[in-house]
Amino acid sequence: MKTAKSKSEQKVIEIPLKHLLIDERYQQRLYFDPEAMAELQESLRVNGMIQPILVIRDDKNPENFFIVDGGRRYHAATQIKMETIPAIEIEGDPVEQSIIANIIRSNYDPIEEARAIGYLMETHDLTQEEIAKKTGRKQSSISECLSILKIDEDVLNSYLDRIKTLDPAKGEKPLSKSVLMQIAKSKKKESQQKLMERALSEKLTAKQVGKKKGKTSISGESITKL
Repeated sequence: MKTAKSKSEQKVIEIPLKHLLIDERYQQRLYFDPEAMAELQESLRVNGMIQPILVIRDDKNPENFFIVDGGRRYHAATQIKMETIPAIEIEGDPVEQSIIANIIRSNYDPIEEARAIGYLMETHDLTQEEIAKKTGRKQSSISECLSILKIDEDVLNSYLDRIKTLDPAKGEKPLSKSVLMQIAKSKKKESQQKLMERALSEKLTAKQVGKKKGKTSISGESITKL
């Protein structure tokens, strides 16, 4: 493998894609926007991969590497059949580094981000304040993000399945963080599900969802006091 020095004196190695592995412990991403992925693929075709991905070596098979940060770039590279991609082998806690890097770049879907922060707090014994400091955010921003997890787990999983089928060509996009936060304010699972469906189908803003919580109707049926 060819190696080169980066500005930070870290070694950049060209790794064959066949030696790169995905491990869910390090990759929290659940959704890749099709339009953004197409743009990334075109950029890779024209410019190559400018920013190396981060990897950690597989102890059981040192020839292989687990991707810590750069899953989106890896998937795009596989689609255009690149043979190798540049990577930096890191030390330290790969889970924490992966999650923090994606939060800083805002690469997560809001639900992915909330779950990743919750996972980091639970498994690494970190407080909201500590995560805020590591990511350069305010503690209130971390707290707001975590509020999304008040949405029932079944409703969240159903939504995540749904957004995989959205068609950007028709203007269909995942719900914003502010919309999801409004839905989370509804206490009942049924109400959350109905608001979720309506927000998607009608492309509602957070302000509109807030109003629908008080009084609205779906398919002619009144569902007041959501």
